Amino acid sequence: MSSEKFKQKVENTNYDILLAGFPCQAFSRAGKRLGFNDKTRGTLFFDIADMIKRTRPKAFMLENVDNLITHNKGKTFDTIIWTLADEMNYKVIGVQSENGKIKYNAKIFVKNSRKFDVPQNRPHVYIMGFD
Repeated sequence: MSSEKFKQKVENTNYDILLAGFPCQAFSRAGKRLGFNDKTRGTLFFDIADMIKRTRPKAFMLENVDNLITHNKGKTFDTIIWTLADEMNYKVIGVQSENGKIKYNAKIFVKNSRKFDVPQNRPHVYIMGFD
């Protein structure tokens, strides 16, 4: 996913919606919680952002663990939202921009599968954006 060859393949593919999940180990409550400092798994969000920037799909949906919103005191999630909404100018559901400042309630990005009649208790973050 991070190789230039793969990114060019995606760039040459005609599509409207990008669905992606990036490794959760770097952001999960379990483990070392290295976040973006985990150079193997923690930076793959930026590769996804690069693909979105290159191909400009009409919409995207990204998924990760619920701890993503509180990782590094919320700074990790702020970076992700800022990258998508401000830097790339996508309309991210649940994000408002007022006077050049981005506002959102991070909790609205968390959905639990048990509330959708799935026999699991699995809260995850879902980020949806539109061009």
